[in-house]
Order: sequence, then structure tokens, then C-alpha cells
Amino acid sequence: MRINGKSLVQQEYIPLNSFHTAEVELNKELTILKDNWDEYDMTLLNELCSIENKADIGAVVFQEGVAHICYVADSMTVLNAKVEKSIPRKNNEYGTRDLEKAMNSFFNMIISSMTRHFDFEKLKVVILASPGFLAKTLYDRLIQECLNLQNSGKESKVYSSILKNKSKFLIAHASTGYLQGLEEVLDDPQTKKRLADTKFLEESEALQRFQRALNDDDGRAWYGLEEITKALNMDAVRYLMVSDALFRSDDIEERRHYIDLTEQAKTLGAKVYIFSSLHESGEQLNQLTGIAALLKYPIPDLDDSDEED
Repeated sequence: MRINGKSLVQQEYIPLNSFHTAEVELNKELTILKDNWDEYDMTLLNELCSIENKADIGAVVFQEGVAHICYVADSMTVLNAKVEKSIPRKNNEYGTRDLEKAMNSFFNMIISSMTRHFDFEKLKVVILASPGFLAKTLYDRLIQECLNLQNSGKESKVYSSILKNKSKFLIAHASTGYLQGLEEVLDDPQTKKRLADTKFLEESEALQRFQRALNDDDGRAWYGLEEITKALNMDAVRYLMVSDALFRSDDIEERRHYIDLTEQAKTLGAKVYIFSSLHESGEQLNQLTGIAALLKYPIPDLDDSDEED
């Protein structure tokens, strides 16, 4: 990655006030100094420094005898654990008893690894991928095990979380249980669309609520910087929706202003949604100036000028 900038301090090999290009190499330490680190900056850095913080997709890709437990982020897939179990072949003389016993043990090992590594509250999607019907079988066993524990009266925070978030599971077909199989799943156009829709489901639902209020013209749905600023100053915002494009503005003051607005909204207790411009919902928000809000109560004249005629 190359960074272009102007030299503000005299250097031995770089003239003062000259433009210079620095190269950032992979796995090479880099120190960045700023007078102020806003919340948006720190959130991005924390996500980039920890795959657990950045990843919102968990994946299990497996076949008979081997499973891979992974985190999937925007630009990387990280293997968290590998589960291996010797699976005997079907024996015509003894039937499938040993095979079923080994597969039951294998499924239990995968479930145990999933519950150790995955935070089902935080993840937005959990992919189960395999050849044949193994992924569906694993999902059914996982849900049934959670229900059995629940019905027995025993409490498990992890299993309760799985039942609460079972809609996040995505069953997919892969030709292999190795990481190449996960690449196949992630490259599938239908999977890509479903992943995008699921990852941004909360934001999409917030935008739908906003659009319904906007169509009803009940004075609760507003967009535009001036209107949203007024509503925040009145502590009237319930949901604030901001496009990430506004945080990447070339105008530093403009960028800082939008960051300050989001921090003000959080301080006031409003729910803040950051929309990705890469998703359809983000594109729709960009068409509405990139910032919008659903208010706690109607304010019909919010767009009136403060100046008297």
C-alpha cells in the first residue's frame, strides 16, 4: 500500500514541503500519530487488529472425518480449529453400527468446537457447508441438542444463544470439506446475495421503517444534515442512519462533523446504524443525502427555516 503526502518536517533525504510517497509493506510495523482519534477511527482499528472483532461470518466446512472451523472477514478467512476423526467404512458383515457411532462422535466434536469458538450473538451469519447432506444433518443435530437441553431444565447460555439466532445459519453445498470448499460457497452468486442481505439485515429493516414513516408523512422521518442536526439538538432521534461514504469524505471538517453527530446520537441514547455503500440499502441511503433519522415523536415543521421572514 502506498501513502502520498507532504513532508512537514526536515528529513535527511526528503526536502521540506516536498511531496513524498511511502510504501507500507505486509507484516511490517507502522506507527501512525494523530492529534485526535475519534470513535470511528478506533472502531476500524480494533476490527482490523482482531479477526474476532472484524469477522461477522462464522463457517464450518467439512466432510466425513475432517472439519474446519473458520472466521470469515471481508478480505480474509482464518482457520480457528480443525476437527479430525477416523471414520470406518461401511462393513457388510457388521452393518453400519461402527460407522454411525464414529459419525455421532464426529458431529459432537464439531458442535463442541463451534460452541467454543463462535459468539452466536455477534456473528451475523453461520455457514455450514459440506458435500451431500452432512451440513443439514449437523444443523438438525445441533438444534435438537439445544432443544433437549432446554427441555431438561438445564441452562446453557451458548445453547440458548444458538436457538435465539438459528435464523443466522446458512446451509450450503461444497464439493470438499477443506477450505477450497468454503471458497466455492463464498463465490456462489446466490450465496453472496444472501450473505449481503443477512449481514445488513438490521440496517435494511431500519431503513424500511424509515421509508414507511416517510411515505406516511407523519413527521417522524427526516433526512438531510440540517434537519438531522436540529432533531439531535432536540433529543428527538430514535434511529440515526449514516452512510459510510460520509466518513470517507475528502473534506476533513465534513468528515469530522458527521462523526461528531454519530457520537452525539449515541450519547443521547439513539440507535446508530452505519450503512455500507456496497450494499443496496447503503445505495438507497446515499440517494437521501447519506444521513437520515426516525424520530421518537412527530416534528412536522423540522425543515422550516430558523430565520423569520
